Amino acid sequence: MKNDLKKFLADYFDQPEVIDTKNLSVDVKAAIPEMWVEIFQENDLKIDRVIKLFRKFHINLELTYEYLAEHLESIDLAYYFDDYHLVFGVRSLSGDQVLYYQSKNPKNIELTECYALLSNDLKEFYTHFNGFNYLVSNSMGFLPIDEHELLDEYDWEILEDNDVDINLNEFKSIFTNGAGGYICFNRIKGSEDSLIWWSNELPTKNIDFWATVDTWITIGFED
Repeated sequence: MKNDLKKFLADYFDQPEVIDTKNLSVDVKAAIPEMWVEIFQENDLKIDRVIKLFRKFHINLELTYEYLAEHLESIDLAYYFDDYHLVFGVRSLSGDQVLYYQSKNPKNIELTECYALLSNDLKEFYTHFNGFNYLVSNSMGFLPIDEHELLDEYDWEILEDNDVDINLNEFKSIFTNGAGGYICFNRIKGSEDSLIWWSNELPTKNIDFWATVDTWITIGFED
């Protein structure tokens, strides 16, 4: 299984490593948060331990939690892009394939500038999982915190022919569906003021942030 995952990761990353979690080295333990170390203290319980962590967010991510509780088949620790990642093997809804999701190392995330802009509920999630998305496309889930971007950092074609009453400097993308849709939160007001920004149509304002995130994540499981 370890060799199969390493081969899979090598299709997307340069020289990835799949860590032997039966005996984590002192260096690895120092580089990841304690809650991740605890996941691998007993390898036969690691899936249960991850599900237990996700249970903390059951209220906001009910559909996602329930799906993972039934369909999470593997959890591994890998090193690529100069950092450690959790790699989740999730059985697709059809049952035909395993979809790999990733979460970047959240060690010391509370020291980052972007972390301070998150609402409390998002801070809680990101201290456990620095993003959670489909590994192949880096989409259909929360982006790692260093990939959150203000909308005004890009030139949007939709703005050439339309007036949009939105301050692009206030909204940060935190989730992309990989097809031109971005769930964004207001960096001043938090996730209570959120929207879907579309690359080719007018934005959808005043969305229920967590319900939209939860729904979009589970759409990704449909393969």
